[in-house]
Amino acid sequence: MTHSSDETIGFIGLGLMGRPMAIHLHQCGYPLVICNRSQPVVVELCALGMTAAASPRDAARQSTIIIVMVSDTAATEAVLLGGEGVCRDYGPGRWLSTWGQRR
Repeated sequence: MTHSSDETIGFIGLGLMGRPMAIHLHQCGYPLVICNRSQPVVVELCALGMTAAASPRDAARQSTIIIVMVSDTAATEAVLLGGEGVCRDYGPGRWLSTWGQRR
């Protein structure tokens, strides 16, 4: 299956759930801009054709859809509201989805 639109997905959090989901979306033809705390998985997925973002904010700048899949509430808040967080540059007409455990 392939996808053909102008949507770019920013995917933040490439752990146990995020990594396979990002790979599947990429295989479906979506362009992905990825961001993760640890860099080995970013290097691995960039080798498949995904683009690395320097920060969650950078991912937001380059994307029309953002998926955040991090471990807990504190990590979600940091990704969204931190100094280099998604919400610093995420304007109207875009989609944001957060996934993960919440406490």
